[in-house]
Amino acid sequence: PAALQVDGWAEFRQRSGSTSRVVAIGEIGTADGFRANALRLHLNPLRLDLLRSFAPDLPIDGTIGGTITVNGSTASRFAAALDLVVNDRTGRSHLTGNAAVVPGTEPRFDVDLRARALSLATVGAFAPGAGLRGSASGTVGARGTTGAFTFAADLALADGGGALSANGNVLRGGPGNGG
Repeated sequence: PAALQVDGWAEFRQRSGSTSRVVAIGEIGTADGFRANALRLHLNPLRLDLLRSFAPDLPIDGTIGGTITVNGSTASRFAAALDLVVNDRTGRSHLTGNAAVVPGTEPRFDVDLRARALSLATVGAFAPGAGLRGSASGTVGARGTTGAFTFAADLALADGGGALSANGNVLRGGPGNGG
């Protein structure tokens, strides 16, 4: 069949003893590549160490819980609405918003998130030299490709720490950038 209604769950148990559980409800299909229609994924939770085989340098541990609703196909565009909580040894983050990816030889992305709580130490794990700590809330967005993208952030720092607003362009691998 071109489409399959899904209503089930999968549990992933690792040798380390950690268990991840994902519940999926919605429609998937293979016409014109993989596609999803109102596919709701409930992460109950997803342990980040499970992702190590795909991203061995992932600098955070812990879990991701919450819901992602996916629509689209590998032939055109995937869009997701998300409500996720990341719990890591560095802190807790709660993110809601929308993300989209246009597949291709150089995939394009468009992400708009509201950080209801954002652990800056968790963000800092990706850039250890920044020395980030504490927490913040606000909006974060990025769009482009992994090689060239724009970003914007408007965050209120917790405990009266002020605000952080930033926007810019990132070009990876270009002249003068090691490329």
